[in-house]
Amino acid sequence: MKKSTFLWIAIIVSVFVGCSKDDGNSIKLSLTEKTLHFGEEYQIEVEEGSNLTFISANEYHAVVSDTGLVSALFVGETNIIVSNGESSATLRIIVAPQSNLYKEPCLDWEASRETIIEQYGTPDSSDGKTISYTDYSTAADLLSYMFENDRLKGAGVLVKSKYVVELAEYLAERYLPLADTEEAGYVFVNGVTPESITTIVSVQTLGNYFTVIYLPYSSDKTRSESDALEIFDHFENLVERIDK
Repeated sequence: MKKSTFLWIAIIVSVFVGCSKDDGNSIKLSLTEKTLHFGEEYQIEVEEGSNLTFISANEYHAVVSDTGLVSALFVGETNIIVSNGESSATLRIIVAPQSNLYKEPCLDWEASRETIIEQYGTPDSSDGKTISYTDYSTAADLLSYMFENDRLKGAGVLVKSKYVVELAEYLAERYLPLADTEEAGYVFVNGVTPESITTIVSVQTLGNYFTVIYLPYSSDKTRSESDALEIFDHFENLVERIDK
């Protein structure tokens, strides 16, 4: 009986010692979620924990320094992992937009024509390759989608040129500027490495408008330029109808 009693005491003691040790290495953050805007910073406050490392799960949306200073980048969400080698805690960072010039189009490059119509309703105009919606927002007269083999090939938004400043702000907080070329205009991407990029954005002038063209990322530069030109030509035809 005594042996049994001592055994249980030993087990209970070991459990409490183990818990005490874990508590000593635990990490407690003052916040588990923080909303920021493009360019803003936030210093992570740790209530419990030492010898910490900080890692951002997605550095397109936010980066973090060795001391836990978070710098918000492009619109979206990421997690900051705080670790001491034994325990970890997570801070969810939401980078919220300040500019809402227009609702960003669907950029699911596997979406079908039917899927887009389910989301946006009956288009105002359509043909074999495209569907379009007029009066998309106060700043944008038109939203258009182009398909190939019933899969989304590209999207475009026609923005009035008087909203040039607002458009620049809108794109700057969402996309990484890549280049300014004569052929493709201003080019942006949605990733920091080729492996993480899924979308290319090209901005060009067209009369009294800016065309904002969204395309799936492809390592085939010739194809990307060809697709962008096809959508741009489509917009030219639509603008001619609008001007009439």
